[in-house]
Order: sequence, then C-alpha cells, then structure tokens
Amino acid sequence: MKFRFRVVIGYLMGMEDRLVMELSRLRREAESIRSEMESVTLGVRTGVARAVGSGELWGGEVQILGYLVEGSRVRLADLGRRLEYLEREIEEKRDQLLDLVKRRKGLEKLRARWLEKIMLERERSEQRFLDEIGIRYFGRSLV
Repeated sequence: MKFRFRVVIGYLMGMEDRLVMELSRLRREAESIRSEMESVTLGVRTGVARAVGSGELWGGEVQILGYLVEGSRVRLADLGRRLEYLEREIEEKRDQLLDLVKRRKGLEKLRARWLEKIMLERERSEQRFLDEIGIRYFGRSLV
C-alpha cells in the first residue's frame, strides 16, 4: 500500500479549515457576549442614574430599582460564566489548530524530501542509461 502524502495533507488542511471556522464562530460569540455584558451594565447605570437624578424616590421605585440591579447582577454572572467557557474553548481550539499546522508542515517537509529523493534516483538512472549509451557508442566507433 502506498502512502499518499497529498491525501493526508489535504485531510489535515480540511481539518484546519474546519477548526479555523469553529474558532471564528467562538470568537464572534464571545464578542457578542462581551457586547451584551456592556449593554446590561450600561442599562443598570442609566436606570440608577435616571432614578437618582429625578430626586425623590418612592418605596416602589426603590424596590423596582433593586429588582433591576439584582436581575442584572444574575444576568452578568451567567454571561461571565458563558464567556469563561468560551474562552477555554477558544484556547483548546487554538491549541488543536497549532498542533494540526505543525503536523501538516512536518508532512509537507517529509513529502519534499521524499520527492527530492525520487528526483535524485531518477537523475541517477538517466545518467547511468546515458553513460551506457555513450560507452556502447564509443565501443562501436573503435571497431
């Protein structure tokens, strides 16, 4: 059975492409979560500033403001956990991608050495053939 460098290298390149796409998706999702966290934080700040800036707060307003802050705190905690998970996933995918690139580059170097070896063998074979023709031609010219 012949070892097919092109097939293996092509397979690794396909895996790299899939990992790059997955890494890109994870990064977009993490950026979306960061944006949502900023939006929630800004919403709380705006709500509190608006309530405090209006002057006198009633009991119901304070309770509603407390619900806003507590709900936002819980939402930010959930988003923070999701962001930590995504950052771990991104790191794992980045490591996998680096490993695949190293393996592919190693196989490409091995393939290049193999092709060089084949070319040298072919050149030697052709040179032997030409030498044989030259020797026979020279031998005939002497007779």
